[in-house]
Amino acid sequence: RIDVLAGGKVQGAGRAIDNAIGASGSFGSPSDFMTINNAGSIVGDVYQGVYADVLNISAGGTVDGTIVGQTGKGGSVNFALGAGNSYTMAAGGVSNVDTVNVQSGLLVTNPGSSIVGAQILSIVAGATVRMTGTVSAASVVNNGIISIGTGSATVVGNVSIAPTGSLVTNVVNNANGRLIVNGNLTFNGGTIALNFVNYSTLSALTIASATNLTTTAAVSVISNAANPYEQNPTLAIVSNIA
Repeated sequence: RIDVLAGGKVQGAGRAIDNAIGASGSFGSPSDFMTINNAGSIVGDVYQGVYADVLNISAGGTVDGTIVGQTGKGGSVNFALGAGNSYTMAAGGVSNVDTVNVQSGLLVTNPGSSIVGAQILSIVAGATVRMTGTVSAASVVNNGIISIGTGSATVVGNVSIAPTGSLVTNVVNNANGRLIVNGNLTFNGGTIALNFVNYSTLSALTIASATNLTTTAAVSVISNAANPYEQNPTLAIVSNIA
């Protein structure tokens, strides 16, 4: 186990921490999985091995490099940032780590610093992922908040919105954020939240599109504005595209 304490630093040229060594891609046996608890600073890339390595990032922890997993080997990254804290991914982001859990706080992805090749991206109730650019995950399970601002964000994979989950978009003048899902988008209830930054004359809001769309329970529509379009919820349109 490696513990990087608050104020501490691990630094390396290229790879700061590397468990993907040897012919097997890790140490000798499944008991040799590696757990990293990071509340400090890791400068350089982190490479996981083949035995379900775990990287825990807590409040104040940073990785200035790419977090690299091995597809299908059970590796995970857990962002337990705590309420009111945020983490912006460095260039390279998270690559080929099977499970990414956002357990608390705010995780910010950007083009070139996102999540690529994950099997599961799980957003826990109370946690937020602010997406721009492209996130690649076979399954995105949202019990918390996906925020897409005023631009667009693309998910390559399937997205499921749980009853506690929210999809938040900003509306600025005549533009609004949009989530594009290259896969199945399923609303199991949940909430669409419209954040009006200023007045808009848009007659319709397309806030999400997907290859396939399923709604299994009623979706709530809320807004921060006192009287947006006379509070007409039909303006929050989720469209189905081929």
